[in-house]
Amino acid sequence: TQTIIDTIKKIPENKLVLLDKNLEQYTGDCAAIFQDFERDINSALHSGIDLLYKYTQLILVFPKDIQYPIEIVKGFKNFCHETSFEHRVIDGIDEEPIAEKTAYIVLEETDLVDLIKKSRAQHLTLGQDIGLISYNDTPLKEILADGITVISTDHEKMGETAAYMILHKRKGKIRNPFTLIRRKSL
Repeated sequence: TQTIIDTIKKIPENKLVLLDKNLEQYTGDCAAIFQDFERDINSALHSGIDLLYKYTQLILVFPKDIQYPIEIVKGFKNFCHETSFEHRVIDGIDEEPIAEKTAYIVLEETDLVDLIKKSRAQHLTLGQDIGLISYNDTPLKEILADGITVISTDHEKMGETAAYMILHKRKGKIRNPFTLIRRKSL
């Protein structure tokens, strides 16, 4: 990470816009729009607690072979401890049997597809027998399996905020909105 920070420091602050991840080690004064991965997942899950209470266990599918922020796991575990949910973090859904009364949070599209296929093969209904939350909204998730519940940053808002900061020569750090979008799968 220090190599990244050293490289970023070579860019003039008035020409630098940082997006997505908050680089706390970077102390320069530039425009930055970031996600607070730990806080975001925690608050999004709290906003859906009424739907989550019908499940006895939460499972976060967090692939180890892909560079996702570890803060997602921290925020998930914090939520589960705060709400006394039984929980696990697993690497992938492909070898994992799915269980009734369990809500799954998936980051990867392949895990999303695998979970839907397995639920159909086991005659389990999404939103009733098992819950499913996917990271990052897409138009396809609105219609897939009658609607997949998502937790997602507002990518459009991130772009608008960056454009505003560039056009108005603004500096500072802004946390991007992150929400749970309720659909049938939860």
